Amino acid sequence: LFDLNNAGKSEFKNHSTYNPNTLLPSIAIDIDFFHITHQSSVILSGSYTLNNGKKIQSKRFLLEEQLNKNGYSHSVKKMRLLINKLSNEMHHYLQK
Repeated sequence: LFDLNNAGKSEFKNHSTYNPNTLLPSIAIDIDFFHITHQSSVILSGSYTLNNGKKIQSKRFLLEEQLNKNGYSHSVKKMRLLINKLSNEMHHYLQK
């Protein structure tokens, strides 16, 4: 949420339950995979659903970054980069 809020001028808040029938704009994010592969890459995949109060739109995503260094801290940095890329993708999707 921090990255998504920084990407645009909206303010998204965390809610523990998602109700697709609400009239309030909302986003639900479902993460399928967020892990390091044996092929030296980090993968983040899943989907997000946007409910603008009038219609519901869903989009799948698959983001990947190559690991060019060894070590846990480098892997975490790449994972963080993928979260930032996802928030930017969502922001652009919301602007359509």
